[in-house]
Formats: sequence, structure tokens, C-alpha cells
Amino acid sequence: MKDTATRDDIYQLIASERLYADLRTAPLAEPGQVFIFPSSEAAAFRAGVLSARQPAPVHGMEAGSHLRWDGKAWKVLNVGETAISLLGEGEMLTEVPISAFESLAKAGRIQGVSANDDPTPSPEAVKQLLKASERDLKLANYRYGIVCQFLRGKSRPEEGRVPPRTLRR
Repeated sequence: MKDTATRDDIYQLIASERLYADLRTAPLAEPGQVFIFPSSEAAAFRAGVLSARQPAPVHGMEAGSHLRWDGKAWKVLNVGETAISLLGEGEMLTEVPISAFESLAKAGRIQGVSANDDPTPSPEAVKQLLKASERDLKLANYRYGIVCQFLRGKSRPEEGRVPPRTLRR
């Protein structure tokens, strides 16, 4: 008896809608880029959590700041008058001219990262998500949408439909 599933097993579960993968995000042929979820609601919940994280402004970079460039993590070592020194994976040092850095930032290819921007959920959060039912996830996504609208200054949903406590949390 095997304890692991084959790719064909996973494909069959996706095709039969027992697992969910957003096939618009990445092709199944690239398994390192594909996220598999128990349902579309679980995928929507993860997407909402990730989109809620606000990247740090790039123009405010200073020594010690962290950023993402082409999917890789970098640490800012020095912000000089003509170049920014970055330390990457494997202690690789790179200097980028300020004008090139600003162009990359404007194009969205370099993004500031908050110090607490760890995409790995806490073990407690994982436990709660695994225990959540489809109904729980739908309700969480609904409430998340309401809170996001409220935080963006959009009009508050109809009185009575959303408990004030939902918006205070």
C-alpha cells in the first residue's frame, strides 16, 4: 500500500472536482508553481489573505529593508547616491543603479516586503483551516470581502446585514 499519490491521482481528483487548482494561475506541468486546495473556497481564502498584505513602499528603502525581485528575496545593504547594494541568496552581492532600481520598482518587478511578511501560515492557522467546513470558508470569504470594502472607504453594507462586530475586529 502506498502512502503517496501519483500525479495521475491528483489530476483525477482535480478533474472530478474533489480537489481544486486554479489552472489560470500556473499550468499543471509546473508542479512547483501550482497550489492544490480542498475547494475553491479554500483557494479564495488563501488569495484573500495574501492580497491583504500590503507591500512596503519601495521608495522608502533603507539598509536592512527586504524586497522581492523576480520572485527572490533580497536584503538592502546600502542605499548610496548612485546605487543600491543588495544581498541575495547564497550571500550574492549585487549593486543596482538607482535609476534601474526605480524603473524596476515602477514596473512592479521589485516590491518591498514587510519584515513580518512571511507567507507561511502559523501551525494554529493551518489547524483551523483544515477543520473549517466549506460553509465556514464561504462565510469567512464573505466577511473578508466586507471588511476589505470598509477599509477601502467604500460604503458600508446595508445596516442589519453585517453585525458591527465584524467590522471592529
